[in-house]
Amino acid sequence: AIDSFMLARIEAKRLKPSPEASRYALARRASLTLIGRPLSLDQLNRFVNDKTTNAYEAMIDRLLASKAHREYWAIITTHYKKPADMKNRAQAEAWAMVLWQQAFGRKLNPASHPQLKNYLATLAQTEGDTKLLRLLLTSATYRQSSKMRQDLHKKDRENEWLARYPQSRLPNWVINRSIVFLSGLSNKGERLIPDRRLKPKIKKKPNPNSTPPSALILLNTEEWVSKSSAAIARRILTKGGKTTEERFRYAALLVLGRPSTKPEAEKVTDFIRKQKMKYAKDAKLSQRMRKLGIEFAGSLVEAAAWMDLSMVLINMQEFAYAR
Repeated sequence: AIDSFMLARIEAKRLKPSPEASRYALARRASLTLIGRPLSLDQLNRFVNDKTTNAYEAMIDRLLASKAHREYWAIITTHYKKPADMKNRAQAEAWAMVLWQQAFGRKLNPASHPQLKNYLATLAQTEGDTKLLRLLLTSATYRQSSKMRQDLHKKDRENEWLARYPQSRLPNWVINRSIVFLSGLSNKGERLIPDRRLKPKIKKKPNPNSTPPSALILLNTEEWVSKSSAAIARRILTKGGKTTEERFRYAALLVLGRPSTKPEAEKVTDFIRKQKMKYAKDAKLSQRMRKLGIEFAGSLVEAAAWMDLSMVLINMQEFAYAR
């Protein structure tokens, strides 16, 4: 039903919907929507390698039934003050828009899609969040690629009609949750819940390869970002294989939720080589690494280089956006 409403509007504007996104993109998108962090590599591989026709729907059902979803959704319902009684139409409309924004990263324009707004409000009154979320996330509208097309750039540059999935920056606290999950560390005192008072200064067009000082440093202490990067580096060095290429392949899947590319691997190989040369000459490296409190089994020079790369990865625009 959602897709019929959307398709009617898209076709009325003489546009076509986008093709379905890759499995890697869908996995990251859905996990950020439902649990506020990336999937584990086991979860990701289970979905990507599932050859059944309902693999995507099965992944959504597993996420909706998970403890991680219950915990995350408790934060969402508390933050947005979900009404206890949904029989009030205005409250149902408002809550339906909250769920839409959680799924698509932006509000639904009621002027552009009045019938869809009414339909979702009715579902919010009669169905629970789980059913409505499943309906949203299994829709073809949600599963579209987010890539800009030439025809859309000309006719619907702002993506008003949703002929592609809208890219949106993740809330700061969701970025933090993701880093905590990837690092395996707790972050006492850091922001893991929504904070409306927090308004970081973010550039309109952030550098996709920006490194600290960055938005993460604005949101957290530099010590926490460094320690988290070191913990992610330890995971890469422990589980990512022996060669730089193997380790980067693991790092890309772990942090960005997708396979690495050959050009990226070449750049990373050069980056790691240069960082190792720099740290080999650093007489105070051992002292600085000990202060982080992260134990490494092998070379600290190697660890420091991969810590730098981990910091680059979690500061990439790609990491901070749902696509």
